[in-house]
Amino acid sequence: MVDHIDSNCRNNRPENLRWLTRLENSLNNPVTRRKIEYLCGSIDAFLDNPSMLNEFPLEPNIAWMRAVTPEEARNCKVRMDIWANSKTKQKSTVGASDRKSSFGDRVFKPLQKWEIGFDRELGFNMALTPWCAQYMWRASAYFPCCPQEFGADPLNDYFRRLKRGAVLAYSDHEEFCPKLTVFESVLLKARSSILVMTQREDGKGVIVGIEFHKKSRHFIHFILSTYSNMYEAGEDFSSKERYCNFWRDGYANFQGTA
Repeated sequence: MVDHIDSNCRNNRPENLRWLTRLENSLNNPVTRRKIEYLCGSIDAFLDNPSMLNEFPLEPNIAWMRAVTPEEARNCKVRMDIWANSKTKQKSTVGASDRKSSFGDRVFKPLQKWEIGFDRELGFNMALTPWCAQYMWRASAYFPCCPQEFGADPLNDYFRRLKRGAVLAYSDHEEFCPKLTVFESVLLKARSSILVMTQREDGKGVIVGIEFHKKSRHFIHFILSTYSNMYEAGEDFSSKERYCNFWRDGYANFQGTA
């Protein structure tokens, strides 16, 4: 849902608009918040156990919250915490480049689904390189190895460009997204994806997953895990070849729980 940040529905300037889920939008409403706090004791208590609403008779305008899943509630709590902790930083920023790099914008700005047909949740954005998207990165990134012209096998076209020492990703905001250099890569043909072990300039290892979205013909990039050195990254790389969930691991890495 589209939310007006300053609660003024007539203020439709782009910088005053953001995407929220229905749950986040409802909990941002002070009247709804008070109802949930009255029934559950606190918003946190509800988000920790949304099924507690099943115990109460509910007004029609909030009865739909009985269908909130534990996963949706958990994601909502994480994003609301990020949003709350970033308000001060957003107010202090000045200039277009600062606004673009603000933490809140990176978390809440969704991919424009109507343009290329993606159907994932918030935190999923277009990258700065054409035909590239990224999920749960801390800054918009460039992916110079991504092919701009595809043959019959786009995934293999990308994989052939991932030579050792090539730059996989870099950003205009290195404090949020350090440059990643290819160390090793493997093509997971059956999963339409590529697994890449990369190295940061500070020596840390980062494993990145690249998934090809056939419908939109875009490459989606996920940071799956970050390691204190390349030895640790190498030890985990082979296990991720056998099994990993790009969406789950990308989200967990962003939250620091990977």
